[in-house]
Amino acid sequence: MALVAAPLRGLVAQGGVGALAGLTARQFCRRFSAVPQPDESSEAAPAPTAGGQARWLRELGVIRTDWTREEVAEVYNTPMMELVYQAASVHRMYNDPSMVQRCTLLSIKTGGCPENCGYCSQSSHWSKETGTKAEKLMGLDEVYEAALRAKAAGSTRFCMGAAWRGPSQVGKGQWERVLEMVGRIRGLGMEVCTTLGMLTPEQAAQLRQAGLTAYNHNLDTSPEYYEKVTSTRKYEDRLATLEAVRNAGISVCAGGIIGLGEEELDRVGLLHQLATLPAHPESVPINALVAVKGTPMQNNEAPTGLDVVRCVATARIVMPRTVVRLSAGRLNFSFADQAMCFLAGANSIFDGDKLLTTPNNDRNEDEAMFDMLGLKSRPAFVDYPAGNESSRQFVAAGEGHAHGAGGCGTHLHERGHTISFLACQGGPLEGEMRGRGLNYTLIPDVASSPSLRSAPVDPSQFDAVVVSTVMLHPWVREQVEAWGLAFMRRVVWWVHEQPEGVPPEAVEKLVAGSTIQRHLLARAALVLFDSDAQRGWWERWVLDEAWWVGLDFSPPIGRQYSFQPDPPLPTSLPWLRTRARGVQGSAEQPTDPPAFYTTLEADIRGVAAGAGVADAAARGPEAPPVEGLPLVEGAARPSGWADAFMPDPRSRARVEVDEMSWEWQELEAAPAIIYETLAVRVNDSLFTVGGYSGQNEIVLQSVWRRDMNSLAWVDRAAAAVPAGLAETHKGHALLDDRHLYLAGGQVGPACSLATAAAFRLDLRTREFHPLPPLPEARYLPFMTLRGSRLHAFGGLFPDRSTPALDHWSLGLQPDGSVAEAESWRTEEALPEGLGGSHMTGVELQPRFADEPAVYLYSRASQEYWARNASAGDFGCSIQREWGDVALWSHSATAGWRRHRDLPLPLQHATMCTLKLARDLVLLLAGQHFDRWLGRNIWLYNATADSWTRVGAAPIYMKGHVCTIHEGRLYLTGGQTGTDAGKSPVFGPLMAQQFVSTLPPQLAAVLAALT
Repeated sequence: MALVAAPLRGLVAQGGVGALAGLTARQFCRRFSAVPQPDESSEAAPAPTAGGQARWLRELGVIRTDWTREEVAEVYNTPMMELVYQAASVHRMYNDPSMVQRCTLLSIKTGGCPENCGYCSQSSHWSKETGTKAEKLMGLDEVYEAALRAKAAGSTRFCMGAAWRGPSQVGKGQWERVLEMVGRIRGLGMEVCTTLGMLTPEQAAQLRQAGLTAYNHNLDTSPEYYEKVTSTRKYEDRLATLEAVRNAGISVCAGGIIGLGEEELDRVGLLHQLATLPAHPESVPINALVAVKGTPMQNNEAPTGLDVVRCVATARIVMPRTVVRLSAGRLNFSFADQAMCFLAGANSIFDGDKLLTTPNNDRNEDEAMFDMLGLKSRPAFVDYPAGNESSRQFVAAGEGHAHGAGGCGTHLHERGHTISFLACQGGPLEGEMRGRGLNYTLIPDVASSPSLRSAPVDPSQFDAVVVSTVMLHPWVREQVEAWGLAFMRRVVWWVHEQPEGVPPEAVEKLVAGSTIQRHLLARAALVLFDSDAQRGWWERWVLDEAWWVGLDFSPPIGRQYSFQPDPPLPTSLPWLRTRARGVQGSAEQPTDPPAFYTTLEADIRGVAAGAGVADAAARGPEAPPVEGLPLVEGAARPSGWADAFMPDPRSRARVEVDEMSWEWQELEAAPAIIYETLAVRVNDSLFTVGGYSGQNEIVLQSVWRRDMNSLAWVDRAAAAVPAGLAETHKGHALLDDRHLYLAGGQVGPACSLATAAAFRLDLRTREFHPLPPLPEARYLPFMTLRGSRLHAFGGLFPDRSTPALDHWSLGLQPDGSVAEAESWRTEEALPEGLGGSHMTGVELQPRFADEPAVYLYSRASQEYWARNASAGDFGCSIQREWGDVALWSHSATAGWRRHRDLPLPLQHATMCTLKLARDLVLLLAGQHFDRWLGRNIWLYNATADSWTRVGAAPIYMKGHVCTIHEGRLYLTGGQTGTDAGKSPVFGPLMAQQFVSTLPPQLAAVLAALT
């Protein structure tokens, strides 16, 4: 539900929503613009004025589809300066005149077209003359990589053209490949447009289902002149395709070409045809012919820049809300010509060095032009109001019918709306919102069942997300896993289900998410119920596991540290509220009073305003700079433990999603289960030391070696293990790919006591050497090397519940050994709140830094405790592992600095933390919270202090081992999720092994490094 229009986002963030509610675009402009605006009553045709002013001037800016050709000709023939002035006035009624969208057009299938369009070099009728050969349809990965490059260069719409008469002329495989291209590129958060020739209604529906934003099908010229352009199809064929596109709910992109030898009356005829379609096209490209040698129009006179300006201005006046796209031919126009076009209403360009087969402007030149003219790039999915009417008509006609068991709508409105509406189709909420004329977006990926995986939906595109049933918790969880905990600041959850008094099997279905579902309900910005009884049941259900959900860190408690077994917990959740609907009518056809929806609208606006404030704080001056905050300022922020409930907006992670191509293959299972082991790769060997095998009470007292060339575990006793070496949870550091230092850890099965023992394993001789023990026993300290000293810090005390802040170092000899008289030296302690077990650290050097720093993150607050260690009872007394999201770094000169938080906790992923470059590290899967596993693959960039989700592991898992060898990523061991790893709920330990070739983007990073 787009209750807040995109141009109002800044006002929402300041809380100034009330006075703007319900404004039309023209009303908004009238209030905030100096340009004179027509009165709202001018939608109806007024009587002629005494001066006989033309209707189009009296009704300037009014949306009409009843234009006569004579009226359009009168607009077109207006003196240039007056025409541009009037067009600019209309442009400001509906658009930000400084915002211009940058689009990229790629020919995915070049040449061999059976049509005989006289301007086109791709026609097979004159391929010998043009030298354009028929090529095969491009591959999926090749197109996807082109889209990635376009996005990186600043494009927000990616257009794909195929030299076909239409998809009906090609095989099923090619058509399905194009549909997959649409879906993949749509997942990048880009608008996706295609131009594939003539479509049937069925093909248009398939494109819409794939996620297509817009379909381009130009009319080229006037109906009268069209037979001079081509004889292999009729004008009516073009109009039929536009109708199929419009009826499918896809944005219509239709324009024309000037310079085809037409008269100016034909240009008027083209614009008249577009302006009198049933709904104005969302986009109208204005192309200037680029004459290609060998085509029948090779000698046509090129149109001038002012010819294009006149067409742009006329299009803007007769189609006020349409995006006018300045397309082919820009290469021949000066900055001044293009500036006149932007002034007259053009708000889109195509960049890149080629448009299909013709040359185009250089991107650097466009950047310079944008800077000179003060233009800014239009983001993806900004509202396209011209086509929303057709989209609403499409929905009202009933296309969004129920599908399958979940009955959730699959249709997609333009994603420019800033409040998304995730709901099962047919409920009263959607009907009421539509009846009120409120625009909204339905998430298309939640199709036949709400438990289906969904593509990430960029929260920056929406002010709020309305979820209309508790059954959609898997979708919400997917979004949190992709974007981080901050996604929940936008969620308004309307829960209708009443578990009390229903059969147990029905309740079991409602609460299938168990603890994870509780996490989500506890973090939503607002949860609404139809009755106090409903609210009471769900509130009690969440509070039943308040400790596991982390409610001791929730706003009612507001604790920064909580490591004792019985912390204070809230007794109520004030963000769970009743909004009684007062349902009337029959159970099948309930009628909801307007007052309820008025209140609901206010609730949504309140959440949108709060999310806007948080967004502003995340971008504001108090947000950590990329080099981080110094120790004092960083420690003054909420602790990373508290931020794991909901991040402080000032420290919120910068998160992007870039779905790279991973092709996982399952290998033969490992000879035994390995879990929570320690692993290092040296050349062609992967060594693992200790760990659990099968269950927590079974430990491995051995060193294994895997040959990375044959992928075989070739040695399960690669070194003789000394007595006293901890089997699990040791600190470790590797020197020169040879000396592996090990200290602390747990001797024996789960919940055994910690040790202070330390050793060095020479991986070349495969021999262990004792080191001086740590000053005190520690459970999983973090270790690193600095110069000639080995450092150990953090971890847990032997009670397994108190984070340690100690920091010790040990001097090393040049050969890696330790001098006989050497002992551990006490160093500066860690900042408060920085200790804990399972700490992950990696040395990175941002590109702005003069020296490397150790980046530390992913601590756990405590472990499972022994029931009664003093009595020798080491059976585990289960306690919560609470993750931490703070990210700290330490360097020799800058000391401790705090950076932006992690998107959400990422515990038990130390052995799948892989350094790719001096400032880039890859993290795979891990544990977010107790009973909530992860599967995302994250790329952290220390230079930008940002996180990018670049894909997903084959299954949910933690405590696993990863390594990269010869361009492939290997994965083995750990604990998987239930349902064969498809669920994030804790499941069995595993011996499964997987491999995937690195995506090209990451492979290129490694290639540059080597």
